Amino acid sequence: MLINCKECGYKYSSEAEKCPKCGMPNKDLMESRRKVQQLQQKKNQIRQEINNRYNYWKNIHDNQVLLMIGFFGMLIGFAVGYGISYFFITKNVTDCINGGILFAFFGSMPIPFALKPPLFGAFAVYAIVAEFLKWNTAKVVTDKVLLVGTILFGLVIPAYGFYTSGKAWNQMKLIEEELRNQE
Repeated sequence: MLINCKECGYKYSSEAEKCPKCGMPNKDLMESRRKVQQLQQKKNQIRQEINNRYNYWKNIHDNQVLLMIGFFGMLIGFAVGYGISYFFITKNVTDCINGGILFAFFGSMPIPFALKPPLFGAFAVYAIVAEFLKWNTAKVVTDKVLLVGTILFGLVIPAYGFYTSGKAWNQMKLIEEELRNQE
């Protein structure tokens, strides 16, 4: 499409940046390009905000896997500990359950062990020594700590992880749908 130069009246293309005869800038073209650029920047900013929200929920979802490993580690640890206690140490069911809880506690350790290795490493040595050397007073305290720790690290925290992971998964799906609607 041809337009007239506002300075000299020469007809030139509306896509030209300036008049070829007098050099007067095509202000309409520059204004329309500026508006397009502003719209593109706004669209990119919105897309970036959506991507940031998506990545936030994705990180939460991915990090919950560690919590869920604690739950399965607890179950496997209890079975292994119970079996070892029953077949190799004693046929007493109560002692076997205590042995199972000991192994379940360490099977549910991914989170706290990753957070405080020296503390849990020291407790691990203490608990194993108390269990196998049959220190009576230490064993009573150890059994209670193991039971509470197993419930906390093997059941409560993983249950919260399952809940949070499901919530994060739902948010990710909503954000993906929002991204599709944007396009």
